[in-house]
Amino acid sequence: MEYMKSGKPVLMFKLSGIPDEYFRYLYFFDENTHESICEKIIEILSKDYKELNAFGKNASNFIIKNKGNKDQVKKAVKLLESVKK
Repeated sequence: MEYMKSGKPVLMFKLSGIPDEYFRYLYFFDENTHESICEKIIEILSKDYKELNAFGKNASNFIIKNKGNKDQVKKAVKLLESVKK
């Protein structure tokens, strides 16, 4: 989340713990091979600067609007209240 909040595009491996709602704000490697990693890096670096900047800014906005401290605490409280009942 911190990388996304920075406003810089993020290229990473798809991990099982990442919720689907994040996928449209991240770039992912296709496979865990040297060739695939190199190809994806070249693909991303070939994109227009404005496109990359907009992609990173969208990710940052998503985190700020939906995953801020207050939002996360609200979710935790809601979860605790549901367990308490």
